Amino acid sequence: MVKIFLILMFLVILFGAPKFGGSQRGVVLTIPNGLSQTKRYTESVDELVERYYRERDFEKALTYEEQAILEMKYGSMDTDTFCRLNAMLGGCYVSLGECEKGKPYIDTALKEYEESGETGKSVYIVRHIEGIYALKTGEYRTAIDSFEEALRQAEAVEAPDGGVELEVDIAGIFCDMGRAFLELEDMDSALEMLGKSYEIAGSLRLESEVAYDYYEDVLEPVIKECFETISDTSDEEMGYDEWFSAQFGEQV
Repeated sequence: MVKIFLILMFLVILFGAPKFGGSQRGVVLTIPNGLSQTKRYTESVDELVERYYRERDFEKALTYEEQAILEMKYGSMDTDTFCRLNAMLGGCYVSLGECEKGKPYIDTALKEYEESGETGKSVYIVRHIEGIYALKTGEYRTAIDSFEEALRQAEAVEAPDGGVELEVDIAGIFCDMGRAFLELEDMDSALEMLGKSYEIAGSLRLESEVAYDYYEDVLEPVIKECFETISDTSDEEMGYDEWFSAQFGEQV
């Protein structure tokens, strides 16, 4: 009898108590649906949108749009994050050529900042994206005004960790101002702004992947466009490298 009792106790310990009704007890293995814990994103939705926006993968950033809207509506997001997220969602649409889809997001970010006194560290990003919208819609003077305000706000930011990201952002504002002046056929001002952008990004690209990608993907194509525009209206024949050196100095 004792042996039977011991055997029964061993089985209970090994397999759990027998099920006579009610909930099952003992060891329960749960197989999670979807991504495993190790593969789940640790970034918040605003960080994901910002990461892909900065990588210029605008379509990927917009895959988080619905989640971002819910987070903004029901989450506890501070004003600065709220405004930056709205602006970057709008900036994604603008960069994809869907300006009118992007405008409500940009307007929301601007309105929120204005009501809060424009004290957030990301104000310059919102003003920059506002300028990009004006640039894309042909309002070049308005774009320049927004870029100038973005520069003023950016220069007031105290950047952590050496500020490489901020410096690249400032280079981007100068570059976009150059694009606006290029559209206005003000070549002197365009070259001045592109020169300032190159002064920042040209040296940083040797030490920063972010700066390198920005230079290769954004700044250099605009500089080449400027060169081609000048070449079309000039009788002087000059290769790109020679012109670049004369205009900006030897390439880093």
